[in-house]
This record gives sequence, structure tokens and C-alpha cells, in this order.
Amino acid sequence: MDGWREVARLQLPLSKKDGLPTGIGTLGFDTQQELLWIGTDSARVSSYYGADMQKYVSTQAHPIHEGRVAQLLFHERGVISITSKSVHMVSRRGLTQWHICEPSMTDLKCMSFIGKSNSEVLIAGCQRVMYKIDIDKGVIVKEHDWYMMKFCRYICAGTSTGAVHFLDPDTLSYIKTWQAHSANLSDMDAQDSYLVTCGWSTRPHGPPTLESFAKVYDLKKLEQLPPIPFHTGAAFVQMHPKLSTTSIISSMNGQLQVANILDPNTSNLLQANLGNYMSQSHLVLTPSGAAWALAELDGSVQIWAGSPDNLRFTESAVPIEFADEVFPLPYMDIDSDIPFSVIGMPYYREKLLSAWSDDQIYEVGFPPPKIDPEVLKNMTPSAIGFRAPNPRKTLRNQMDRMRIVDSDGTALAAPRFLSQKHREANGEAKKERRISDAEAFTKPDLTGSTKADVPVMYRLMEIKYSRYGVDDFDFGFFSTNPRAVGISSRDRPAEAQWHLFNDFLVRKVDKDEALRFATTWKTPNILTYQYQGGNNAIDDSWKNSLDTSCLFMNWSLNPYNVLQHNWPCILDPATEQPGSGMHMPIDTEFVRLQQEEIEILATGDRQVIRPTREGLARVSVLRADGPNEGLPFIDDYISISEPVVDYVTKYSGVSAGDLDPAYSVHPLVPLKVAYKKLWLLLNLGCVFVGHGLTKDFRNINMFVPKPQMVDTVTLFYNPSRSKRNLSLRFLAWYLLKENIQSETHDSIEDAFTALKLWKKYQEFEDAGILEKMIDEIYTAGRKWNYKVPEGVKGEKGAGGGGLTVNRGRDTPDVDSGVSRPTTPVGKKGAGSEYSESPLK
Repeated sequence: MDGWREVARLQLPLSKKDGLPTGIGTLGFDTQQELLWIGTDSARVSSYYGADMQKYVSTQAHPIHEGRVAQLLFHERGVISITSKSVHMVSRRGLTQWHICEPSMTDLKCMSFIGKSNSEVLIAGCQRVMYKIDIDKGVIVKEHDWYMMKFCRYICAGTSTGAVHFLDPDTLSYIKTWQAHSANLSDMDAQDSYLVTCGWSTRPHGPPTLESFAKVYDLKKLEQLPPIPFHTGAAFVQMHPKLSTTSIISSMNGQLQVANILDPNTSNLLQANLGNYMSQSHLVLTPSGAAWALAELDGSVQIWAGSPDNLRFTESAVPIEFADEVFPLPYMDIDSDIPFSVIGMPYYREKLLSAWSDDQIYEVGFPPPKIDPEVLKNMTPSAIGFRAPNPRKTLRNQMDRMRIVDSDGTALAAPRFLSQKHREANGEAKKERRISDAEAFTKPDLTGSTKADVPVMYRLMEIKYSRYGVDDFDFGFFSTNPRAVGISSRDRPAEAQWHLFNDFLVRKVDKDEALRFATTWKTPNILTYQYQGGNNAIDDSWKNSLDTSCLFMNWSLNPYNVLQHNWPCILDPATEQPGSGMHMPIDTEFVRLQQEEIEILATGDRQVIRPTREGLARVSVLRADGPNEGLPFIDDYISISEPVVDYVTKYSGVSAGDLDPAYSVHPLVPLKVAYKKLWLLLNLGCVFVGHGLTKDFRNINMFVPKPQMVDTVTLFYNPSRSKRNLSLRFLAWYLLKENIQSETHDSIEDAFTALKLWKKYQEFEDAGILEKMIDEIYTAGRKWNYKVPEGVKGEKGAGGGGLTVNRGRDTPDVDSGVSRPTTPVGKKGAGSEYSESPLK
């Protein structure tokens, strides 16, 4: 191997996180294609093509917090990589094939194929469990403390104590153990009948040092051969794939030695030009034996070869698939003399963009009417233009109507916002014609219609947004009964009922209208058939077999980053089974994924084109009673894949990094996991207690029936006193003497506060003073503008300084050591028990 030299060098980019060099965890040449694969210290796997090291693929194979990639294996279907906690397989184009992560995977180090078919891989490390994984299925076949492995005649497994175990490839039973080094192994490689190892030796007074010999073992005779001397310390070794007795040994300072195993005294020395002393970290040979690669600690890779011309990594390489080249379209000069027929129309199977929908078509101005011939005949020139006598056929400034207008009056203007109606409630309100008032909704003519004649109730419904968002839109305007239509009612109706659902427009229609289809615009999409005997029947038996295991366990995407005190206290399956009627205090926090888009009209008014879009960031569910009252059993932060434009930390309590698995110290789960937990509690019949639950569940996209919600916004709402909803902070300050949300929001604190407010509501209701207390709250709200005054602490029997109102009880300060007096309750009669609240 005389004449070998450095022919190429690759420098990995600096880390975007800290600007330091990207560390190389492992590297290897592909056995199928002309690719060099590199696994970094940040769990990323990348590949480079040919001797020029052209970047081919780069993918985040493992979570960043798992650290360095320990080893790579090459299979015909893809590349397998391991970190300390997971196994990953990716295709050579960068697509994930499978990913395995088990709780018992704590310190994986090495892997090796089993058998000649390479259909299974054996994975082990400095842990008590070993795994056999089926590559085709991506599943663990069998669970079996090794530091590194090589497969040849036997499975050679090195340990952290410097020993090598020889295992039978079929039964994985021990055949022999060889103590190669007195300390840890540094590297080893096996080829045909020989195994060569490099390692560390212990010293009586000092740290371990690299041995100046590479140890050799005969796998046929199972005996040790004379070692290969290497005075600078043997750190890395590779067996030549074509020359079975040739090995390449390297030190950490870049010195290389090509030696013959059977004649260790004859060798060829080479020296690599390293950037720093003792900075070499890896050595690998190509499958063809025509080149090797050296990796340094600064993230650089050197390619060495004897003949750089026509250098090939593997002898029978599979052609690499590159992205298709984009060819520019031929230039075509288009003018008025070239007919459009020379521009061919392509064959297509999808709807063309030129096929505009109805909402994209709008009316434009008509051409001016023709001038009366009599006027044209009598025109005479003037200083400006021409003039002619008025034939007096129409009145002054009168002209013919050119635009077609609806004659039946079915065109409806958009309804006014709810906030506008509230402001107009005290004055004479203009009567709005509702959807049900339109004549076209009573007996629409569906035969022989065109798109322009489509009845209003079938047209595209559009929501208008105000600065209060979707809550300000009057959905009741579009239906005589805005509540949900009982199509799935358990009470069988006398005859079949048909309803039209057009987005938020719901209207009862007769059978003839439902089953008549206008061929020009109305066509059926889905036809559902049902046995007559099963009409209106609901099968709830599936609720008896719900898998509730996720409610009794803590799981996170980032379990090793979560601080101990951030884990919620899970439910006890023996004593805390969720069930029908159990109350669950809940609060959610959201972040903004998209800011609202507004349009400034010519009048100067602002019109909301697209409202703010929010994403669930945190959900907390607490216990409502018992010795652990107020203790959360769910406190999940949501891992959001799309960019967050605003964390609104002041109102959500969520900061940048809280939703990133690499940096968050909170339990992170996917949205589906958090959604499933809430869905389970809903279908188990639990009753949610919180503040503003209607809006929260709409943002979560979950429908919760009103009987399963106790919303403190509704409990303390009196529309006769004010149309304003009371904030959780104001209610807590006035009724509980607690100052919450002073700096930021916390979902656990907010949920617990809502629970205490609900129990306070029950006390007032049992005492018969509920209406009086709500009036007092609104009186104090008007005084303080419904905000918690700064520097004013709640007084006895009042919500603010100096305001004394007889509320029927004294509420002491929280944790003041004063026992809470009992609120008097109204009695049913003389000698009867105290009445209970219907909410209990």
C-alpha cells in the first residue's frame, strides 16, 4: 500500500446551537452505493457522494437530546443507526423506515447482523438487556452488557473491561472468553479467521493508557497470536476487506501502520496531517479496500487512497438516485399574429385553476347604454364636445335599469355582530329578516335552476369576524332553532325527519325537497342505507371497553429532561377511577400559530379577513375532592410541529423552549395524546369545571355537552345587570381574597381557582343568597371597572378597600390560620335537613 496519500477533505458545518465544531460520533462507507455516511454528536445522520464528498442526504434520525450516534450498519433496504436510547432505520433517500425506542434502552453501544441473510440485527450495550430486531418488520423479536460487536465466524462482543466474548450466531450462547486488554477496548475488527483489537491498559499509579500492541486472535483455533507492535499507542484498527491478513492500525495523533498479521515485524508507516495533536477520532475502510477515511475531533474527514483516479468505494455499487433535473421551458414569442391553437393544452385529470368557484366570481359594470339615434342626428359641435336637444323620453337623470335584481327578496345582508346588537338594545333596533323569513326557504324551486338561481340556503356560508373573533358572530340568525337538531334522538319520531346542514345553517326540510335533485347544480355525494329496525338506535356499548391506561401513567417525549417536581401525580387505579358525574377542574393555555389578518376599508373601518389561529400548548386537569384536592393528575405541555408566532407568555405562562423536546423541562406529549386523555374523561361521563370552557373546548375542537360542563363564567353571569363576563382574576380577588394571574397565568392555579369558585357558588345557592351576591359582585365590578385594583386588598365582607357589604359570611384570607365559618343555608322547613345544591 505504498503511495497512499490524502485525496479529499470534508469539513462539517459548525453547530447552529453553540457555534462549536460538529462532533462526529461514527462514520462508515456504504456497502451498496458510493456514499460515506456520518453520524454526529447531535443524533443527525448525513451522507456524502463520491470522492468529491458531494452532500446527498441529511436527516435528524434520533431526538437531539439522545446525543451521539454510536454506530451505523448498512443493509440493502437502508441504513441503521443507534444512539444510547433508540434504534432507527432510514432509506438512502432519507425517508424513515422505522424507529424503536424502549424504556429498557438506556445505554446502547453496538450492533451486528446475525446470519448470512442479514435479516436480523443484534443490538447491545452497557446494560442488562440485549435486543434482536427483525429488519423487515422493524420490531423487537427477542430481548437478551457489551461494548462493541463484530460478526465474522462468531459474534465477537467486547466488554468495557477489555474482554471479548465469542458467541454462537444461532443460539447466542458463550463459546469462549478472551481477556484482550486489562482496561477498556478502544477498537476492534474481524475478517475471515482473524480478530484484531486495540485497547487500554491499567497502570499502578495513573490513568489507563493505550497499549503499544494490537492484539491478534485466531478465530479458527480459538487461540491468541503474536501481537502487532505499535509504539505510539494503537487506538483504531481496520482489517483489509480483500487482503485477509492485512490490517491498518492508527494512533490518535494520525500515525498509521499497514501491517501483516502473520509477519508483525514488517510494516509500512504513514502520517496524516491533523489539525491538532491527538485529535483523530475514527478510522474506516471502504468495502473495496481502495480508500480509507480518518475523522478528527474538529468535525473534519480525510479521504486517503493509493489511486485517486476512478476511485470507487464499493466494487458493485447500485446507481444513486438523484433529484430530477428541471429543464427550462422553451421560449415562445406570443403576439396578436400567432393563433392560440399553436399553444397546446396539456392532458389533465384534476380540476383546472381556471375553473373558478362561485365565490370567486363577481359582477362588473355593464357597458354604457346606446345613445338615442334622435340625439345623434341632432348633435351640433360646441366648445366642449357636442350637444343636442333632450328628446324628453325620460325624466331628468333617469336611465334604464340594466342590472338584474332578485325579485323575491331572498338576498340577505350579513347579520350584525352580537356586540352591535347589545349596544343597540336600549334604542330602537332595526328589525333583521332572518333566514327562515325568506320566501325561497319555504318552497324553493329546484327544477330547471341555474347557478344564479340557487336558493340562498344552499349557497356558500361565510363567517364574518369582528375584533372579538368568532364569538361575536350571530349563528342563531341562520336558523330558527340554533340548538343541535336531534337527528340521533333515542325517541323515534312518527315519521322520517330530514334536515339540511349547510355549515352552520341548519333547517328542517320535507322529504320531496331532500330527494329532488336539480341536474344543473344539485347532485348527491353520499347515500347511507340503514336497516329499518335500527332506525334512531344508538349503540353505546363501545364505552364499556375504553382503554384508560394513559390516565394512570406518566409519559413524555422528553422524559430525561423533565424536572422531578414537574411530573403530575397520576391517578390511583384502586381509589381514583374516573366515572360518571365526577368533577374534574380543568384549564388550558394556548399559543398563537397565526396572527389575525385585517383589511382597512375605504371608510377607514377595520375588517377582519382571517382571525387569530391558536394552538393548544398546555392542559391541566385536577382532582376536585378527597385528600388530594387540587392536585393535578394531568399537566401536559403540547409538542407543536408548526412555527409559533407568539407565545403570549403573559396570558399563557408558556415561554419559548417550553414546547421544544430538546430544551423543555416539562412533560411534552403530542396533541393526539392530550386529546385522547380529555376524550376519555368526556366519554367516561366526567363533568369539567373551569372558567371559559366553551371557548377552550371549541379551540381544542372537542364538543362537550352542557350537562358535562360547569363554567364559572356562566355561574356568575347576570345579563340583567351587565352584558359583561367577569374575569377569573376579579372573581378570585373579590370572593376568595386571592390575587392570581398577577404576572402570568398558570393553568393549575386557574383550574383550582375555578373549583373553589364553584364551591363558593354552591355555598351561596344553599344559603339562598346567590342573586344578592352576584349583584354585589357587579356593583363592585362597576366601581373598580371590573379589574383588580393595585395595592387594594380584599376587606372583610367586601371585595375592595373600604367597601363593606353584608354578604352573609366572612371569608378569611387564604392560609391565614383562621378557621372558615360555615355559610348559613336555607332550610326546606322546620326540622328538615339543609338543602343540597343541584350542581353537587
